Amino acid sequence: MDFKAGDIVELKSGGPLMTVKELHSGGELACVWFNKVAAQHYDLKSDYFKSETVKKSAQ
Repeated sequence: MDFKAGDIVELKSGGPLMTVKELHSGGELACVWFNKVAAQHYDLKSDYFKSETVKKSAQ
């Protein structure tokens, strides 16, 4: 599957919606998302995922 920066994705196993930030060689995607930690407080998280482990969100 072809991904590009700005795509909304999620892990095939479930989890939060993430935004693709960058594409890296070897099929890795740099993704960012918000993690809710309190009523109105969110932490920005980021990590790298193999493209085989994510899918484009239907949203």
